[in-house]
Amino acid sequence: DNWPDLFRAFYVHNPHPSFTQVEDVTEPFDPNRQIHVAPVEVTLDEIEAITAFVATLTPKDLGRPVQSK
Repeated sequence: DNWPDLFRAFYVHNPHPSFTQVEDVTEPFDPNRQIHVAPVEVTLDEIEAITAFVATLTPKDLGRPVQSK
């Protein structure tokens, strides 16, 4: 169960790199490339705080395990 690691690194998985900026981690957006959504700007400390909060939540029983590709 590696959800915390995946959650902490969400910004490297599509589609997040196209609109997510992590302070002192990700490269700035290319100024020649138009962004069609408001960018998400976050720090590693904020990602860690969000991950800690999510870890306190009880998962919802969806009737069967979540399947992902």
